[in-house]
Amino acid sequence: MAHLRKPFDSALEDLINEHGVDAQCGIPDYILAAYMVQSLEPLKTMIKSNDKHNGVEIDNVTISKVMVQQDMFDRDIESQKHAAFNEDLKIKKI
Repeated sequence: MAHLRKPFDSALEDLINEHGVDAQCGIPDYILAAYMVQSLEPLKTMIKSNDKHNGVEIDNVTISKVMVQQDMFDRDIESQKHAAFNEDLKIKKI
């Protein structure tokens, strides 16, 4: 039977099938995958509640800003490595 699948669900189904977990359980891979994906929802809710309790609130905008800052930091580090490498080359040539 064909099932409409999202990319993660599909990959999870394939992994379950590849390792024979569905055969061991006697439950089709798509049902096991759906159960596992659905079981993540209460975990997400619990994490959000815990973060709110601890005064941590992260939204998508904050996550995007952090990712941009991390990218800028990584580029700065690479730039510093390049500069140090070029400086080493200058010293060695003299």
